[in-house]
Amino acid sequence: MPSNSGARASASLFNIVPLAAGPNLPVFGGGTLGRLTKWTGFTSSNSFVSDTSIFEDKYGNVGVGTDSPASKLTVAGAVESTTGGFKFPDGTLQTTSAAGSLLTVTHDMTLSGNGTVASPLGVASPLMVRDLDNPALQPIQASGLCTAQEPNGGCAVEIYTVPEGKRLVIEFVSMLAVVPSGQQASLDIGTKVNGQFSHFHIPYSQPALGGSAVAVTNIAQQLRIYADPGTTVGVNCASTSSKGATFDISFAGYLVNIP
Repeated sequence: MPSNSGARASASLFNIVPLAAGPNLPVFGGGTLGRLTKWTGFTSSNSFVSDTSIFEDKYGNVGVGTDSPASKLTVAGAVESTTGGFKFPDGTLQTTSAAGSLLTVTHDMTLSGNGTVASPLGVASPLMVRDLDNPALQPIQASGLCTAQEPNGGCAVEIYTVPEGKRLVIEFVSMLAVVPSGQQASLDIGTKVNGQFSHFHIPYSQPALGGSAVAVTNIAQQLRIYADPGTTVGVNCASTSSKGATFDISFAGYLVNIP
């Protein structure tokens, strides 16, 4: 064995020289519970920390510019995307909201178009109108009879009382009047709408025609009259005769449930 083998065995394989230690500067400043802290300055003898505008509460909600975030991210101020746009939960990406850039509008058959310059929104033709109460439309028909005694040529009759929780819509009214030949008949319908009395007058019919002293005339009118819950629909009938008359009145319409 060579004579210098012991010296080589005891020699170090690595020679590590420690780096010079940097300055251990005191830190000044402070922070707020829940606020993210940042360095705000350095000098040759110390350094400073303070709060950022970012806050996180114990529920993991983060606020920028606010210490009261109401969602996972609440920003007190404008949010800017310089690239990439904004991605929504359905996976769609919006990169612009400039005028005329609306991509689509979800609508039913009452509208047409997509809300863009190339396909502006419009009203579909024919317009499909659906009552808010549908499918609660309940058809209704009612009738009444009254006789005018001499020398009074008129009479009144209550035809129908609207049930509670319902609103009545009258769409058609007719009257058959038996009066002396050549005489005329008219009617007036009264209801309450929004607590106020309302009535609709239908003018005199054509003169009654017949081969005897008593003849028949009629009135048929398409209209739209409303009646509140609990309202009694009343009809006043009149004729140009002083010898009395008989009136047979009916209406058709529907009831709707009041929301």
